[in-house]
Amino acid sequence: MNIYKINHMQQDIKKILDKIKEDFPRVKKELIDGLKKEGMTEEEIGPVEQTIDPAEPVKNGIPTFKKGVYKKLPPMLEERFKYAGSWQIIDEIWLGLSDMEKQLSNKNVQATFKAQKENWDGSAPMSFPPERLSLFAVTEGVDGDQAYLVWPEQEGEEPEVWKYADQNETKYKSLQKYFEHVAK
Repeated sequence: MNIYKINHMQQDIKKILDKIKEDFPRVKKELIDGLKKEGMTEEEIGPVEQTIDPAEPVKNGIPTFKKGVYKKLPPMLEERFKYAGSWQIIDEIWLGLSDMEKQLSNKNVQATFKAQKENWDGSAPMSFPPERLSLFAVTEGVDGDQAYLVWPEQEGEEPEVWKYADQNETKYKSLQKYFEHVAK
């Protein structure tokens, strides 16, 4: 891939992340207004916040579900992790590199991975070996809701994002497509 294309891809990711960050007050208001229309009180709704941790240095790359196996950051992910560490939007947490590592030891994350591998036909854990899967996101307080980076066989290519929430699976061809969906 040429340097011009890489720079363009990284600029696109930065613009989308800027939009997600800057649009949060509008998203928050729309969510709260919608929940109030459904009859919920402020107390029932609880906090609706966005938290963005500072970027952290890349040490080994992105950890996979196979212990000791890391993937080199391709351009889009490199830009995402230059932009921020862990990033929580309401209850979804896009994990920073060190949090990815920690979450791989979480018993609920491992139980979900195992259950999907054994019982969910066509799921990422059933379809790919653990060295081709990384944990990308989790939902706070909701066991089983998580998103994976699905690494292609060719090293250096961008991974897909497969998200599991409420017993549904959504596949995004790239990190950019996933972020574009979030930014809507």
